[in-house]
Amino acid sequence: MNRSHPAFNINVEPFYTVIMDGLKGEVDGEHFWDAVAENAIFEFLYNFPGFTNKIEGRKAYMDWFGGIPMSSIRLIIYECTNQRSQKM
Repeated sequence: MNRSHPAFNINVEPFYTVIMDGLKGEVDGEHFWDAVAENAIFEFLYNFPGFTNKIEGRKAYMDWFGGIPMSSIRLIIYECTNQRSQKM
């Protein structure tokens, strides 16, 4: 996989880390893009003008994701402190 693709943006690494932490032991690959199947289909259940509801294939998703202006992304990570929910 081409690690110089724009989807491998260092500014998005916190997002990839959160996803991969949640999938630990469930998927192969060290990086988010390693874990996405070549024929994956991403369906989005929300409607925004100009935003597609479906992206087919890892390359298409990487191309779309790599085209997002990283200055428009603001990722806030919250840590769960509720012990009950952590046991589920």
